[in-house]
Amino acid sequence: MPATPIPGSSRTLRVWLLLLAILAVAVSLRAYDLTGKCLWIDEANSVSIASEPVPERLATLRLDSSPPLYYFALRGWMDGLGGGEAAVRALSVVGGVLLVGLTFWIGSSLFSVRVGAIAACYLAVSPVQIFYSQQCRMYSWLTALSILSGFFLWRAVRSGRPRFIVGYALATLAALYLHNVAFYLLPGHLVILVWQRFWKRNLRWWVAATIVVLALYLPWMPTLLEQVRNETHYAWFQQHWEKMGPLGALGRSVVAFSPSFPELPFQFAEPVPVYVLAAVAASILALVGTVAGVVRAGGVVGAGGSGASGVGMTEASIRPNTIWAVLMCVLPLGSGILASVLLQPSYVPGRSDQIALPAFALLVSLGLSVIRPAWLRWTSVAGVLAIAGLSSTHYYDNESDRSEREIAQVIDQNSRAGDIVICTSLTRAPIEYYLTQGLPDRSDDDAHGLTILSFPRDTARHLGNQNDRELLSNPPRLAAEADSVWGEVQRIVRGREDVRVFVLVDLTEVNRTFHEALRSGQERIGYRELRSVGVFRQSGTGHRIGVDVAVFRNSS
Repeated sequence: MPATPIPGSSRTLRVWLLLLAILAVAVSLRAYDLTGKCLWIDEANSVSIASEPVPERLATLRLDSSPPLYYFALRGWMDGLGGGEAAVRALSVVGGVLLVGLTFWIGSSLFSVRVGAIAACYLAVSPVQIFYSQQCRMYSWLTALSILSGFFLWRAVRSGRPRFIVGYALATLAALYLHNVAFYLLPGHLVILVWQRFWKRNLRWWVAATIVVLALYLPWMPTLLEQVRNETHYAWFQQHWEKMGPLGALGRSVVAFSPSFPELPFQFAEPVPVYVLAAVAASILALVGTVAGVVRAGGVVGAGGSGASGVGMTEASIRPNTIWAVLMCVLPLGSGILASVLLQPSYVPGRSDQIALPAFALLVSLGLSVIRPAWLRWTSVAGVLAIAGLSSTHYYDNESDRSEREIAQVIDQNSRAGDIVICTSLTRAPIEYYLTQGLPDRSDDDAHGLTILSFPRDTARHLGNQNDRELLSNPPRLAAEADSVWGEVQRIVRGREDVRVFVLVDLTEVNRTFHEALRSGQERIGYRELRSVGVFRQSGTGHRIGVDVAVFRNSS
């Protein structure tokens, strides 16, 4: 299996120029308007975790669903580039561009430059990948490491060369330390190992690599078990899983893989028919690519062959390479759905499935590459890319007006040291971020002497987790929580004058008791004046956030 796609300096130069052009598009789409939207809950929580000292960071992750690698990398990135919106998101831009380059390389190595180029273009303009490449989260890197791990595995079992076994071990270990979703890759890897009878090629290296990976992952295992037992982290997803079920989740993954996916992955809006049609079309192309590669492998070779678009792949190599791509696409999806059926629902379509997207893109590219005549093929490719480009514009909509950034600006302009901010539900992480480092000229870590409290109080332990179902099932607890928070406020303001308390209420059912106590409890709470700042919109979720200011004067 050749390491370079095309021999000959002129052809190699054309391939490099093609790759650079595709990467330029990927960079442009991902780096454009990185500050157009506010950091939402999960992004701000990432910055919060990364900013903590190492012991506290590891303790917080016990309540999370992610291992520590991304947060350590983000901390180092922030130390070098700062904590501004563009800076913290740029790390994901790098991961997204790397994914496009890796897909070009892998597709060219296993099929043809044509297939690699089409697949790289498909991912370069993929709406969901553009979204994750602009998020201060680990998903763009997870997708890149997933396909790299699978490719090194394939090269290792086909050649038995130690360097590929080492590369597979390192890429897989990195993926496992990046997100627990990477475990969905392992059943597919096991099937490939058994299918290719790995024990016939360098068994000692495989055993050594396995021992090293297990030894290096073992220190994280106790925390992983705590995360698995934590039902709060995916509590928000439970109602969506019950509504969509396994088949519905799989259908949404197919929509997420298509070139037309304008909704935010975690909002689960009903798919618009035209987007479903785009998903069906992409699935048909992937099926055509599978048939072309497995049943009519000679046709795929003919499409690339040893000409200007190919690498000289033989029919004997195209067929198993296609089966590898199918396994890398189908088995991670099946593993995630099965784990959600048997254990806690954690397969989030549009997010968890991204580890299989590059393999799907390769199959779609195989389908496009065998279309005849040539004008129809390239018209189809242009159509797919145009649909993706139009769908991606949705993610560039500016959602910052009347959201967390503006709330933080209001607090910044109207507060002084000693004032209090009460954040309900999951409003705290973004506000804390903007009050400490997300606004211009704000770089200290104490939010200029403000005291920040949470309701419910346990939400402060992890700024991205809350189990609303559990809280709503126990109204007396919510009432006691509200009394506790207001009691803490009264202790803080006692003996002081003109203390302002900024109250951010996520206007959902779980905060009703707290909000009613604020609006009607002047005598009980003790404030002398209550002003409404207005209603804002929570970035990412779209929840409405009511902001009030309670002023305590001449407290005693």
